[in-house]
Amino acid sequence: MILYMGDFLFKTVFILLILLGAVSFTLFIRPILISAKAKTSASNELNNKLDKIIELLEKQDKQIYVIFLSMGIPQNFYEYRKQNKIVGII
Repeated sequence: MILYMGDFLFKTVFILLILLGAVSFTLFIRPILISAKAKTSASNELNNKLDKIIELLEKQDKQIYVIFLSMGIPQNFYEYRKQNKIVGII
């Protein structure tokens, strides 16, 4: 089998172009994956903080409910708050 110089050059260039495409695709996708991971991490951290805030607000609401019960305010605090337009306690 006789291998001509043009055939060898063409095959070499073709293989190098395929390798270059694979490397460039990898280098293009890598930063996208890294930024997606960072966004996910930040999102999870934000969700944890929001969960903590919600827990604290629920705990505060229960404490206010107990204080009002001890003051003789009706047991249905939410209905009482709507009727008397109580927004919050200072």
